Amino acid sequence: MKRLILVALAALMALAEPAAARGAYYYIPVFTWSSPRMPTESTGSYKKIQKVAVLSAIGTDFPFDDDGGMSAKAPRIDISRWAIDDLVATTLRKYLGGRFTLLDTPFDRQALRDLPRDSDRKAALANYLKTLANPGVDAYLVVRPVAKDVPGAAALGLELTHDFRLAIWSNFEIDLIDAHDFSRIAYAEARIKFRDESDIQRPVVVLDGVTPRDVTAGLKPHQADTVRGATQELLARTLVETLRALDFGVALPPLGDHSIAAPAFANRTPTIHTIAVVSAVGNALSFVSPENVTTPGHVQVTPTGEMGLDEAFEAIAREVLQQHYTVKAVPTDRQKLSYFNLIPGHGIPQLPGLMPTQEVDAYAVILKSWTVENRWQGLGAWHWTPLFGSEAAVYADYGIVLVNAATLRVLNGVVGKRAASAGCPQPSRYSTRLPECRMKESLFPRDAAKLSEPAKAELRARLIELMQSSIPEALYDLGLNAPDAPLDGTRAH
Repeated sequence: MKRLILVALAALMALAEPAAARGAYYYIPVFTWSSPRMPTESTGSYKKIQKVAVLSAIGTDFPFDDDGGMSAKAPRIDISRWAIDDLVATTLRKYLGGRFTLLDTPFDRQALRDLPRDSDRKAALANYLKTLANPGVDAYLVVRPVAKDVPGAAALGLELTHDFRLAIWSNFEIDLIDAHDFSRIAYAEARIKFRDESDIQRPVVVLDGVTPRDVTAGLKPHQADTVRGATQELLARTLVETLRALDFGVALPPLGDHSIAAPAFANRTPTIHTIAVVSAVGNALSFVSPENVTTPGHVQVTPTGEMGLDEAFEAIAREVLQQHYTVKAVPTDRQKLSYFNLIPGHGIPQLPGLMPTQEVDAYAVILKSWTVENRWQGLGAWHWTPLFGSEAAVYADYGIVLVNAATLRVLNGVVGKRAASAGCPQPSRYSTRLPECRMKESLFPRDAAKLSEPAKAELRARLIELMQSSIPEALYDLGLNAPDAPLDGTRAH
């Protein structure tokens, strides 16, 4: 089962340190979740619908199901200050305002939230809407908890996973109800999609760093901020994809567009005016032959020599960052940093190869990562050779860490991910789930030590093409490439 996992980064050397010496934990999405029952939808005719009243009732409650629903009363987080239903209404107005005239109408939000979720839910909603004074609309657009047989929380909430982590759900339904006969014109269950080639999925993220014990004991401010940021980003992206399913004929932003939601952890990024970029992932390439029924798996590693990959990656990051910040060059030790591997699931200690400086406010450091589900790290290529349907691709297992330049304290970190719309052809038969681009199988060497210069040039081009779409996404997750990041680096909260 695929999952969207918000994971931490760590350095390989951190494993040898006592727990107290490790750095703070930071989290980002890596994998996706698919539930047993996929979201459903039904569309109708909207020709006669001009005026619509918006009713949202998913932000009144945020329960924590810590025992699989066995107990009658679950712990709850106070989200009254999150203004979730206001966020829903604002989002709907933003995207539907050009198609419908959207009106407000007084209603009992908690009563709508508490309507039955069983087989009588359609009739219950119709009966509830009949009690409202029609403000002159043709239809009601209702955002409410999903049916009882749908996996996960009723609307927004936390759930304990099988491996004792916290899963955040954004589990609602949008109904368009005729305001005169109260029949259902259209509906869609909440869904999300992370990449062009991925399937529609239930909107859920698994969040490390906030434990079930933290929830039951009462979240500290920074923990509540983590939950709130992840929830609001998930909700905003879920609303867009659910509106897409309803097919109202309105313009919606492309999948993964930065305008949809602020990064979940952008508010952890301090005010930054000047920044330095250093990359330390490009000193070696791994050539991986995954094992299959006919071939044992093996890995060859070879130095890249003068391929200039780190310089190219720095240029990509610099082009993005200079739209918002003053980017400066300061001395760093790239070789020391190249020995450093980030590991999902652990804290990030102080990085080697950086020197305290007042020349810039922060370092953005591109480092090798070693994900839980992969045997290799950094940059490389793989060649899948089963009996039928062989395929090859380049990949990048990396992360970006933001460091306070004066104190060298780690501020934040993200694992690199594939952009929603990758700028290169994607593998169709085998995938590492890392950022990757399909390549010619002939480029994969039998002996990595004898890699030809033309092959090196082609691999370099493919890797740069890959990182041109992936690095801006990683910087966005750090809050350094958000649409509202002004030129001087100040942050609007």
